[in-house]
Amino acid sequence: PDLIISAGTAGGFKARGGEIGDVYVTTDSVNHDRRIGIPGFTEYGVYRVAALDASTMAKTLNFKTGVTSTGNSLECAEIDMVKLTELEASTKEMELSAVAYTAGLHAVPFVGIKAVTDIVDGDKPTGEEFMQNLHTASKAIEDAVIAVLDYLDGKTLVAPL
Repeated sequence: PDLIISAGTAGGFKARGGEIGDVYVTTDSVNHDRRIGIPGFTEYGVYRVAALDASTMAKTLNFKTGVTSTGNSLECAEIDMVKLTELEASTKEMELSAVAYTAGLHAVPFVGIKAVTDIVDGDKPTGEEFMQNLHTASKAIEDAVIAVLDYLDGKTLVAPL
């Protein structure tokens, strides 16, 4: 493939201006819960990978941009929140890092498109807020993917998109 698009839902952060239904284009993929407390291994645990620069597309389509962090839990433990803040994450989800890693193995650029279902640094229980807003975020990501595909149609995949 010429490009891998990882589209889905994610938690957003009110501290970074995130709101339910916002769509984000990923700038970088990181991991927030691969904690390796051995000097020299921290970067391996975070595994920061730059996404294809799609900043022009994001601006054109009126999407936000930011770092997407992957972890293994829907809920956010206090230790994870510390790391998410340190990593300047705009969205928190559970799969993009694996997609980024696989894309790298095959030298294929990737981009994440994520719609916000819940506010990670908000005051509502995560599962409850996620279920309450899943339909809204799903519709937002559906519309976003169609807009992205229309935007990319006929374009050469050269950054910035």
